Amino acid sequence: ARDATMAELAADMEYLRQTFVHVERRFKLAKGGAELYRDVDFWLRLVRDYGAKDIKEILVDADSGYQRLQELYKHSETAPAITLYKKGSLFSHLGVEEELDGIVNSTVPLASGGDLRIDRTEALTIIDVNSKSYTGRNESIGDTAFAVNKEAAFEVCRQLRLRDIGGIII
Repeated sequence: ARDATMAELAADMEYLRQTFVHVERRFKLAKGGAELYRDVDFWLRLVRDYGAKDIKEILVDADSGYQRLQELYKHSETAPAITLYKKGSLFSHLGVEEELDGIVNSTVPLASGGDLRIDRTEALTIIDVNSKSYTGRNESIGDTAFAVNKEAAFEVCRQLRLRDIGGIII
């Protein structure tokens, strides 16, 4: 809401108020076990929650999603370009599947040839930096360790965000 205008906030509040009134009405008429509320379909939620005016293109690899987005943006003056990706999985093309695989593995390779080993327990997370085959350009062990640890520091931050790791980290 930080960057929203007062008009956008007022419209959102009105939408939420109308939703509440609708749920309240359904509650009064419902029998036990009845569904009182269901959010809109995935594509409408996507447009509603992330369809900002500064988005220039939406790339989608499902015919049904492409058609639904075309329908949702049909009357919009600020509609982004909607492109159907036909060359297979969009996640594979953009490297998302590889990133997801990396999140579940405890070993994360570093570009230098070293790696991180991430072990989680209930109490804490341990991250070990291994230089492995990296010898660096210098003769000094200290310089080699510094180079690997410098690279690892960036990757550790990235992995903490990707894996949603918090708490005690050693």
